[in-house]
Amino acid sequence: MGGIGKTTVARVLYDRIRWQFEGSCFLANVREVFAEKDGPRRFQEQLLSEILMERASVWDSYRGIEMIKRRLQLKKILLILDDVDDKKQLEFLAADPGWFGPGSRIIITSRDTNVLTGNDDTKIYEAEKLNDDDALMLFSQKAFKNDQPAEDFVELSKQVVGYANGLPLAIEVIGSFLYARSIPEWRGAINRMNEIPDGKIIDVLRISFDGLHESDKKIFLDIACFLMGFKIDRITRILESRGFHAGIGIPVLIERSLISVSRDQVWMHNLLQIMGKEIVRCESPEEPGRRSRLWTYEDVCLALMDNTGKEKIEAIFLDMPGIKEAQWNMKAFSKMTKLRLLKINNVQLSEGLEDLSNKLRFLEWHSYPSKSLPAGLQVDELVELHMANSSIEQLWYGCKEFRISRT
Repeated sequence: MGGIGKTTVARVLYDRIRWQFEGSCFLANVREVFAEKDGPRRFQEQLLSEILMERASVWDSYRGIEMIKRRLQLKKILLILDDVDDKKQLEFLAADPGWFGPGSRIIITSRDTNVLTGNDDTKIYEAEKLNDDDALMLFSQKAFKNDQPAEDFVELSKQVVGYANGLPLAIEVIGSFLYARSIPEWRGAINRMNEIPDGKIIDVLRISFDGLHESDKKIFLDIACFLMGFKIDRITRILESRGFHAGIGIPVLIERSLISVSRDQVWMHNLLQIMGKEIVRCESPEEPGRRSRLWTYEDVCLALMDNTGKEKIEAIFLDMPGIKEAQWNMKAFSKMTKLRLLKINNVQLSEGLEDLSNKLRFLEWHSYPSKSLPAGLQVDELVELHMANSSIEQLWYGCKEFRISRT
């Protein structure tokens, strides 16, 4: 079950017992990272570097398997693999306890017990929901910065905790949302919860999102749809360029328990990401071209079928796992007057762009097919420009003055 606290338990255990081992490593968000290009190899580098306490370079993931077995087979290590959803992920990181020295411990968090079967030494612990007392204490820590609710809020707090159904994620998010709010505001939130059917935890989480400033909502949705895993400084730089005040907004999202930062990377719980993507989908369920953000190949193709109704699109992030040949109507991009973020990877096209929005701040297009970028593109406003493996011979025709931030 998502939101029940598996990662939190694993993190606390890791911090408590890591000193008992020769080396230790906590690999967070395995599912997310493995979905990225080169994810397995980067994880292998992190695993080797942290345990050996030296910089390790892995050229490809299959060679990385041999490096792990060769260099760690005599070391007593602690390895946490967080949010594993496929046994194949284990094949690249810890397929067998014999890869590591005697006394080593491998701890895996997953929503699927099938991932954990197949080894006689495996012991499975199923995380349980919080009981009423622990749930109220966690809620109070978020809503009152204390272990107990304020005297005037005791009954209201118990009502709210009841809606969270023992799920730590919901308790933290709602508690953070209600912090420093008045009794009428609490009652308004409880009235909204009364309208939510049992089990609809994402609708409970939505209450916190709805209470955000409009700018902070946009930051949350950008992270949910495509910026999760980016370095916090990079996200701040990209979003500040369009006036989103990310330097203030990101700390607000952290305080509201809507995002977290680990190793300078920004993450959010899977349920919160699902909620964010669903909010965007509901902007126009039947017409992707009328949504603010697009991230799937099917939706991008539908949005590019004609030249109308593109004015609401603010960002397209399309990162295909393999090369896909497409026939897109490239003129449609010129109608995206609000487009500020554009990433296209592994899509094979026969022609490039005719025009792009002057609000564009981030452009990444692998294998771009044309010899130059559109002449009207305001390159001096770009925060990042990545054009790997493209056909570009020069960025534009004619003369231009520009200043561009380098990454």
